[in-house]
Parts: sequence; C-alpha cells; structure tokens
Amino acid sequence: EVVDLANLKIQDQIQLEHKSIWIFVDPTEPFLYLLVDPFVYLSETFPGNLDHFIFQKINLATGQIEEELHFPGGQRAWKDAEIAFDGKRNKFWGNALSIDLERFELNQHDPLVGSYPSEFEALEIDPERGDILITSYAHTLHRISLDDFSKRSEVVLGADPRGIAVSEELNQVYVIRGRQGGFT
Repeated sequence: EVVDLANLKIQDQIQLEHKSIWIFVDPTEPFLYLLVDPFVYLSETFPGNLDHFIFQKINLATGQIEEELHFPGGQRAWKDAEIAFDGKRNKFWGNALSIDLERFELNQHDPLVGSYPSEFEALEIDPERGDILITSYAHTLHRISLDDFSKRSEVVLGADPRGIAVSEELNQVYVIRGRQGGFT
C-alpha cells in the first residue's frame, strides 16, 4: 500500500507477485527495494531450493520489477532482513555481503566481511561518521569504519542486544536489551 503521510489515507497500491520480508524506498531515485520471502517465492518458483534470497528493484513510476538479484545464503544470509543503507556509498550492507546500487550487483567479497562478528543481531549506519554499528551475539556493540574497514571501537553491553537506532540529532545510539527489556 502507498499511504499519504499528510492524511494517512491509502493513495495507491503496488501489486507484487510474491510476499516480501523487507522494504526500502530510495531517498533520491524513484525506486523501491524488496527482499522477497524465500519460503513463499522459492517454493512456488524453485521447489526444494530455499538456500538463497531474492532482492528486487521496483520502479515506482511503473510498479514493475526493474532488476532482480538471486544470491545464496538461505536463512542466515540476511537473517530477519538485517540490512543497512549507506547513502554515502549508495550500498546496502548485510551479513557477509553488500549490494552496490549503482551497478545493481552483489558483492560477497567486500572488505567489510571479516571486520565484524560473523553472527550479528542488528546493524545500522551512523551517517554522520560513515561507520557501521553492529550488535553481536557476544553481547557487544562494534563501530566499524566503512572507509578503511577497521574496528574503531567495541563496547560490551550484555543483556542480549537486539535492534539499533541512531539519532544524529542527539548523537546517540539506542540498543534494545533483549533479555532484560528496555534499551541502553
């Protein structure tokens, strides 16, 4: 559904062939990006092969799929659709891969891979500094430079950290404490 923010009324609908688990609207171009649910899509299209994801680029002017990427990884590639948009580099970052939007291509060998824990819970871009913030299953928050892929800092949070939200205005990062409730 396309909802008008001024009056919160449905303005339009974009018909999609398959169920999606993640959505992002391009901040500068008329495109919508979707991560298609592999269970629904692949069971209909490629029965028995659920070990990859489908990333789609939808043209908002036409409502049609303009480009589509299929990539391996199944459930663990982008668990729970943990994807961060990097406007400075025009890229999406996920677990062990990135998607370059200029060329609309998948890169599974980005230098960022190996700079952070292989198993993470959440990630978010700090747009002011150009770093990526990642919470790990080891109860830590990592700050990784996207310029040289070095680890800038790490803090132990405990409490099973989950989601991340960055406030540029307040210069703060909020991390949900999964086991204890609340946030840090």
